Amino acid sequence: MAIGHAIIMLTAHSLGWFLLAFVLQAWAYNLQSGTLAAAQYDILVAADATRSYPHVTTVLNTTIEIADTVGVVLAGWLLGHHLIWTYWIYLVAALMAVLLTAGLKIPAVIAPTESRPGLQQITVAAWHVLQTQPRLRALILFDAVFSAVSTTYYYYF
Repeated sequence: MAIGHAIIMLTAHSLGWFLLAFVLQAWAYNLQSGTLAAAQYDILVAADATRSYPHVTTVLNTTIEIADTVGVVLAGWLLGHHLIWTYWIYLVAALMAVLLTAGLKIPAVIAPTESRPGLQQITVAAWHVLQTQPRLRALILFDAVFSAVSTTYYYYF
């Protein structure tokens, strides 16, 4: 999805294509975010090192945030005269990520024998938590509103 986004941004000349590129970019982000955490945990389970998950995830998330910040600063610097280079760099980074990811050996994790809750059970449990935890509900609502405003500002800045 990230590769498709970069290619479209490098070649598009109409609003429809740019909108599709933004959809692909969002899709790429959503696909990678949960996948990284799941792969991380599966590797730690196979190594019998699940206790180090908080440290490992902290290091990964810190690395991602630093890289994201450097990327935004670099893109801002290139924006004035070399906008096209931001997408070439993004395309190369996405290609490198695909190649590196293809080389990962993720162990097969045996699923537990007990049944997993379905979507309805998860929804009911989440609704119960939101009803009984007003402080958590307020924090989630604040995060949703703040993130929506921040994302809108970021993409239209």
